[in-house]
Amino acid sequence: MIIPKKHLTDIIFTMALFCVFALVSLLVVHMGAGVYRQTVNQMDTAYQVSVALTYVSTKIRLHDTANSVFISPLGSGYALVLNQEIDNMIFQTWIYYYQGTLREIFVNRDNVAHIIPLTGQALIPLRDFRVAFIRDNLISISVTSTEGTVGEKIIGLRTSTG
Repeated sequence: MIIPKKHLTDIIFTMALFCVFALVSLLVVHMGAGVYRQTVNQMDTAYQVSVALTYVSTKIRLHDTANSVFISPLGSGYALVLNQEIDNMIFQTWIYYYQGTLREIFVNRDNVAHIIPLTGQALIPLRDFRVAFIRDNLISISVTSTEGTVGEKIIGLRTSTG
């Protein structure tokens, strides 16, 4: 059976139109996936920065009493140290950066010399965490997300660090 020339042209045109439609559809899906991936990365970065800053500032606010907020060396960096009295004993919460993670450990003040940075509870992945006193009652917190976004916050203590 021979297909008339007019019908062959119609079939080729229809197939070409279908192929163009399929190619454009694949390109749109590919571009959409790239935009989605980028949006998810940006949301993860914003989450890391905002959660880390909010967490640390909330912990400071909860422990904002006279002589309760300190900064102390730990490992190759510095830790935020928050004192808390429970049943006439002093406990400390240490918040610090170690091996790509913001970490926290809660210890009796008498056991501080035995703190091993790796044993702290991993909280959130970060590239860097820095904490420093600007003045007697101002603390600067800086975090860097795993993607390199930096967030900073300055917290004013209601009480002096003594």
